[in-house]
Amino acid sequence: MQNPRTGDQSNLDFLRAVAVTLVLCDHVLAKFHVDKLGTVVTNHIGHFGVLLFFVHTSLVLMYSLERSRMTGTRLFGNFYLRRIFRIYLLSIVAVCITIALGLSSTAGHGLVTSPSPSWGQAASNLFLVQNLTRSDSILGPLWSLPLELQMYALLPLLFLLTIPLLLYHLIDHPMIQLGGALARVPSPRTAATEAPVATIVSNIRRRLANTCP
Repeated sequence: MQNPRTGDQSNLDFLRAVAVTLVLCDHVLAKFHVDKLGTVVTNHIGHFGVLLFFVHTSLVLMYSLERSRMTGTRLFGNFYLRRIFRIYLLSIVAVCITIALGLSSTAGHGLVTSPSPSWGQAASNLFLVQNLTRSDSILGPLWSLPLELQMYALLPLLFLLTIPLLLYHLIDHPMIQLGGALARVPSPRTAATEAPVATIVSNIRRRLANTCP
């Protein structure tokens, strides 16, 4: 996996723009109480936009993990610490202020005065596990954060598992094998660096032997 190039960055920008547009359309239509566009439920438009954000974020974070060149516990610790400070601090402050002011948006009509939430609901919102405890989000926008956190929990593991396997299978690709075979052909111009591709392939195979089944 390489750093995003110009073309890749343009694709990421386009994906983000589509996601933003879909979510914005959902909120505007909801404001005017439009529940359907033909056979399409408008709420599904916004949810699809959020899913696109997840795809975009996953790819960007995979690039970030690759650039960090970290491995093992250091990679996990650095990644999780940054994600926790990025999400939990602001969400905890927002939930505490909402509870202190006696507000809630669980009814789906914006922030309104409401009874204090139960200890279980408050704890679920503070730890962002509403989808696991089946509790309502005190603030409407919090519904996606538990899913985002659970995605973050898996990303480093997927990164560490996927990259070695990808390289392992790439080495067995017919085109790579052909390149290795051509590199073995003697040539006066390559006498000083005989079979460079074959050597690289051999070295990668040896390094992956301890990480791939």
